[in-house]
Amino acid sequence: MSQAFHELTIKKITRETPSAVSISFDIPESLKSTFSYKSGQYITVKKEVNGEEVRRSYSICSSPYFNEALTIAVKEVENGKMSPILNKEIKEGEVLTVSEPEGNFVLKPKTKYLSLFAGGSGITPIIGLLKQALHEGVKHIHMVYANTKEDEIIFNSELEQLQSQFSDKITIHHFLEENNGGIAAETGRISTEFLAKAKKVRAFRKAEHFICGPGPMMKFVEEQLLQLGIKSDAINLEYFEAPEEELEDTTSGEFSGDAKVKVILDGVTTELTVNEKENILGAMLSAGLDAPYSCQGGVCATCRALVSKGDVYLSQNLGITDGEIDQGYTLTCSSYPRSKEIEINFDEA
Repeated sequence: MSQAFHELTIKKITRETPSAVSISFDIPESLKSTFSYKSGQYITVKKEVNGEEVRRSYSICSSPYFNEALTIAVKEVENGKMSPILNKEIKEGEVLTVSEPEGNFVLKPKTKYLSLFAGGSGITPIIGLLKQALHEGVKHIHMVYANTKEDEIIFNSELEQLQSQFSDKITIHHFLEENNGGIAAETGRISTEFLAKAKKVRAFRKAEHFICGPGPMMKFVEEQLLQLGIKSDAINLEYFEAPEEELEDTTSGEFSGDAKVKVILDGVTTELTVNEKENILGAMLSAGLDAPYSCQGGVCATCRALVSKGDVYLSQNLGITDGEIDQGYTLTCSSYPRSKEIEINFDEA
């Protein structure tokens, strides 16, 4: 189905660090149920920038269990199209066009032990998971938060307050590449030695692990956990962007030329001609279809759809599981034709 967007008024803007703000929204009564969400989910902000429609996904950092307004945090990206505007230009009382919450980076039912890894702005979904775990009575939470320096720690004071209030349940380890001694922190990056030591703790071995941050940091932590014997189904990843090494060539000797692609979206069937070197989402947008999308990089899974006929080549995927692919699902932003006839169904996604 196509994405549903709504106009939301900005209730509060808080400067969290020199390069990051949190933005809280006022949800009218008529949209309360629409904007109910799970910790770890995200929303997509849509805005016209210099005559171009730009969409960016931002994780929700508030918690539905702490009676907080729906809030996102945005770290400014150098040369970014959206983040500089949200950091420096928008004001409280202005309106943003926002999608309904979505995403699967959420706690599993009856989680007893939790291990959280955050890097930089990757704290945004992680802090929501932390609050939910506290609400649900998780036995112990082991958290690692890596940053370049102390003044870049988003939600630093809030984390200190939570650790003080729930000292019997939370252990937080900070890693700083530039450590001036202002807070208790390890100097440098998350290391193999640190993770090997953590694995000796029974609660860590039995935990559900959630990782969000820069691509290289996430890949390192995931690989180390697997080498330490942590099962892959206990490791949950939320990428904000694809690591460069994940990018793949879209060409293939298996198919060449154009494909007839039938797209089913909101009950309407549209037929497109899509070249082997063109991704299906791009073809849909060029044809004026209101396709659901955000990152356009194989990460957020907003453009997920079911391939009900034919074959596609998924060049880049950090948004859906191997099991979902086996069931026929794909990410249309990274899907290229690999058969003469293809049917893509968004309504079954």
